[in-house]
Amino acid sequence: MKKLLCLAACLSGLAGNAGAKGGNWICADSGLFADEEPLIQIEDHQSFSIVKVLVDPPIEHRADFYTAGLNRGWTFDDDYQITMKPDNTAAYYDFSGARPNEKRSPEMLLECKPEPSNNQEHGQDG
Repeated sequence: MKKLLCLAACLSGLAGNAGAKGGNWICADSGLFADEEPLIQIEDHQSFSIVKVLVDPPIEHRADFYTAGLNRGWTFDDDYQITMKPDNTAAYYDFSGARPNEKRSPEMLLECKPEPSNNQEHGQDG
């Protein structure tokens, strides 16, 4: 498995953007033995994003969207990050307990696809 490090993405993206423009995504584990059930849903709102872990019941996290070069990213709960490449592959990182500037490998690799937002389709953004 490829080692992906996101220190540059973290450092360049922490400033954030004025409004969320990350789009709406549904992501599934891309691991060799992964089932194809979606694990994570990302919803874009006018000034923030929601990262939803699709368990029963779903767990929602308010997230900050950022860009780092061509990559999109979302940080949430101070310790977690999802970084998505232009080919829609993503990496989930857990920085809980990390030392300053500590590099971490992703906990999980994901395959994502765009998903239209019900809120945006009905003009109810944010």
